[in-house]
Amino acid sequence: MPPFPILLLALAATTPTPAIFQPPAEVHSVELTEWRADSGGNGHFYEAVTSPAGITWDDAAVYAKAHGGQLAAPQSKQENAFVFNLVDTADFWMAGTDGTDWGPWLGGTRATASTPPNEGWGWINPPARSIGRGDDHLHFSAEHPGERRPIWGALPGDTRLPGFVVEYDRDPLPNTLPYVALFGVCVVGVIALAGAVYFIIEWRKSVSGKTA
Repeated sequence: MPPFPILLLALAATTPTPAIFQPPAEVHSVELTEWRADSGGNGHFYEAVTSPAGITWDDAAVYAKAHGGQLAAPQSKQENAFVFNLVDTADFWMAGTDGTDWGPWLGGTRATASTPPNEGWGWINPPARSIGRGDDHLHFSAEHPGERRPIWGALPGDTRLPGFVVEYDRDPLPNTLPYVALFGVCVVGVIALAGAVYFIIEWRKSVSGKTA
């Protein structure tokens, strides 16, 4: 009979563990903030995320979807200002190659080959259309270096920007708690079962030895 700790390790090795999402690039969540309905907001939550090495629009969208959200899609001047305030720090901005400063990704896209510069834009949810990496993708921009303002710019999707903003219809954190709790209960149950089996076997061996 293997020692009890070895039995536990063997059982744990056969117990399925939840998949852990691996970000497509190094990212750091800075803030999760609700735009409260009682303050004129929509009740959505917004997560400001930095990427020190830079992240493409596609990879930022992957992160957002994997966490149950989407890249932010401001629908009004007020919402745009709220989202901008979350990223109005140097960590989210970089010097662009066009003489302006480039800020974090948002959820807008358009195909450059089929539309005039100011037309054809759509939000990622619902998808505007099939968009390639070389087409325009929305981000916060600055007309002059060091002058951050809540205005938009367009860049190819494979550009690496220092951050992005995720929008959630509801608080994403409580949605994950039941799964974490369930996994914890399963692990405790496996350990308890292993202990019970071990002690029953040892008890039966002890009884058998006494009656032999």
